[in-house]
Amino acid sequence: METKKSKKGLSNLTYQITDANLSMYADDHQIYVIAESIAEVEQTMKNEGVVMSRWYNENYLKGNHKKYSAMILSNRDIEDAAINVKIDGENVESKPFLKLLGVTLDSRLNYSSHISDICKKAGSKVGVLNRLKKLVPTHALLQLYEAGVLPNLTYRHMVWHFCRASDTKELERIQERALRAVFSNKTATYKQLLEWAKLPSLENRRLQDILILMYKVKHNLVPKTMIDIFRISNSKYNLHNKDFSIPRVNTTKYGKHSIRYLGPYLWSKMNISLRQKTSLKAFKDAIRGMNVKGLLDGSCNCKVCQS
Repeated sequence: METKKSKKGLSNLTYQITDANLSMYADDHQIYVIAESIAEVEQTMKNEGVVMSRWYNENYLKGNHKKYSAMILSNRDIEDAAINVKIDGENVESKPFLKLLGVTLDSRLNYSSHISDICKKAGSKVGVLNRLKKLVPTHALLQLYEAGVLPNLTYRHMVWHFCRASDTKELERIQERALRAVFSNKTATYKQLLEWAKLPSLENRRLQDILILMYKVKHNLVPKTMIDIFRISNSKYNLHNKDFSIPRVNTTKYGKHSIRYLGPYLWSKMNISLRQKTSLKAFKDAIRGMNVKGLLDGSCNCKVCQS
């Protein structure tokens, strides 16, 4: 049975929300507001909540109020702050964490809660590898790791790449434990284990994927919303063939710790022959064997990188 829809169609919700920003993925809708005060945020959320509810009703849809939730993102000390918003007479719960498309966001965007969760999930699977190591050959254990554990450690990892150094180390420890189980070896270094498995470190894998993203941006292989994050160099004055302009930043913590900065920076450090690869596959093949971390200058001494 077909459900009758308004002539405007579902996609026109984007035109109804005018005072807030709207993100949509399948049936997940999020509105977010940038303002100087919580009171401004609350009022805008209330107004746009009315608009969304009206649009849902006109299109014979029903919002799931039980899943409605809100969170404040700020670099200020607002741990006890909460948003007081009602939509259709229902209170919207204000939370310190929100899970969005499998990634747990927190009010400071340090992703410690998310990484703690994935380390627990991956760690339990590493325990299974340890129990199987005397029963399953090494090549099969490695396949199990790559298929069953590694995806937990890399899911949406470009989103939370700028996490705390302590969380990065914890992720690497999980991979090291897994590879020790795979090769049944307690004495080899982590570097040796990676070489045997022909795998990069998790941090290096994230940096590789950032460069692959930059290649896609350069060749318009991603949506325009992603391309618009970066600024293409003016070809008339692009003497070094760097393709992207590296943005100036006011602070290390909130400037350099962004893909808007790191992507163009890594791209500029890469050999020109790699930047000029003619296909995505050729570029990926070259990048996967590269130590991208070596392109970083290692000069960042901010609290995030040192904590």
